[in-house]
Amino acid sequence: MLESSTISTVAAPAGTSVLKSWLSRVIRRWSARPARQLRLRETLALGERRFLALVEVCGKRFLVGGTSSSLTLLAHLPAGDGNANDRDDAVSAGAEK
Repeated sequence: MLESSTISTVAAPAGTSVLKSWLSRVIRRWSARPARQLRLRETLALGERRFLALVEVCGKRFLVGGTSSSLTLLAHLPAGDGNANDRDDAVSAGAEK
C-alpha cells in the first residue's frame, strides 16, 4: 500500500494540468463577457423595510432611497472610485445647494 504523501506527489502533475486547463477556460469566458453597466455599490438598511443604495450606471453614481413599495432618486453623485475624498466632495456639494 502506498503512503498518502506518495499518492499526492504522483497525482499532483495530472491535477495541476487539469487545474490549468480549467482556469484557462474560465479566464477566456470572463474576458469574452461585456462589461457590466449596472452595479450596486453599497446598501444601508434603515429599518422598517427602508434602505439607501449607492448605484452605479455607466460610470454615473446615484443615491437611491427605497421602501417596500417605492424607490426615490435622492441624489446624482460625482463620478469617482468611492474613496473618502469623493464622499466628502459629494457631501459638501449637497450642502452648497
